[in-house]
Amino acid sequence: QIIGNYWKDRHFNNPSILSNRDIHRRYKYKTDDEYKKKEHRRVTTWVLKKIKSEMYDCVICTEVTYMLREYNEVIKELVRILKTNGLLILSVRSKLFYVLHQLMHKQYEKALLVASQQNGQSVKWFFNWYTKQELLDRLSLLNITDLRCYGIGVCSGIEGDPQALFCRPSLLSEDEKDKLYEIEFKLAPLYPDFG
Repeated sequence: QIIGNYWKDRHFNNPSILSNRDIHRRYKYKTDDEYKKKEHRRVTTWVLKKIKSEMYDCVICTEVTYMLREYNEVIKELVRILKTNGLLILSVRSKLFYVLHQLMHKQYEKALLVASQQNGQSVKWFFNWYTKQELLDRLSLLNITDLRCYGIGVCSGIEGDPQALFCRPSLLSEDEKDKLYEIEFKLAPLYPDFG
């Protein structure tokens, strides 16, 4: 709904959209088979530098940037390939999410680390975590305007997320899920740090 309203307001008929998977398919790997063989399919600055400036009306980069050491450089590249007045959809995991995740697993030292820093090494991955304000401050330095933050899975999360313990969406009927998602949609702009 948010994306549809954005396009409608700007009168885009056939927007050019680039997503995580498209980035890897078009600019890093020659074939689908090569793409599927890669264990860690991550966006990196060198992949994005292959793309011409102002190529896309919309760039969607979900569940990627917060795991990259070169976080700021990747965001700069995503903004560079976006057309003027384009739409950047970026998902990150908040500091609160990581604190709750560590507490859920009784990892108190790691929860303290997350609460006191903006990034660090997990067992396997490097992570960046921010509050809404910290993220907005970083993005505003890149001259991105009309910044909006929404929490995703504020009440439900996905299996394994701390929020999933509240409502257990996998155990709900379709009617209950519809009601839960309606509530989440109302809470999303109010509680972005919780998603």
